[in-house]
Amino acid sequence: MIKDHKKIDESTGEYPSCLVVPAANFTAAFPHIGQRDIFKILKRNNVNFTERNIEQASDLKEKLEKLNITRSGNTIISLDIEAMYPSVLFIQIERAVNYFLRDAPPEDQETARRCLELARFGMANTLVTFHRKYWEYGETDVDQKGLTIGGYESAGFADLVAAYCFENTRDLFDDAVWKMV
Repeated sequence: MIKDHKKIDESTGEYPSCLVVPAANFTAAFPHIGQRDIFKILKRNNVNFTERNIEQASDLKEKLEKLNITRSGNTIISLDIEAMYPSVLFIQIERAVNYFLRDAPPEDQETARRCLELARFGMANTLVTFHRKYWEYGETDVDQKGLTIGGYESAGFADLVAAYCFENTRDLFDDAVWKMV
C-alpha cells in the first residue's frame, strides 16, 4: 500500500492509499527477455505485424480527414491496446507467436517456444493480477492470466495479439478496408 503523502482522513483515521503492483520484480525480467527475443525473431523473418498500427491518434485523424469520409456507411475499428492488457491471455500470445512464425525455420520456432516459456514463467509468478473486472491473488492457470498493466512485455504482446485478431478476421472486412498510406 502506498500512502501518497496525503493527509489522514479524519472520519476513518486512515491515509488514502492505493494498491500498487510493481512490474519490476524478479520474475518480470523473464517475460521481458522472452518478448524481446520473439520480436527479434519476427524481424529476422520479415514478419510485419504492425502494418495496421497507428502510433498517434493525431496521425489517424490526419489520415481520416484526407480520405474525406463521412459517418454514414463507414466503420472505423480502433483498439485501446493499454486498456486491453488484462484481457490478453497467455494462450492468445502463444497462438499469435505461432501464427506469425508459422513459416519461420524450425530453429526459430524452437527458440520462440523457449522464449514463450520465459514469458509463461514470469506471468505464472505474478502475484496479483487484474482478471477482467477484479483483482485476484494466488494461483490461476497461466493460460488464463492476462498481461499486467505496467509489465515490460505488455505493450508488445498486446499489439501482437491485436494484429493476430485482425489477421484472422480479414475475410470479414478486407473488401471494405482502405490502407492509410
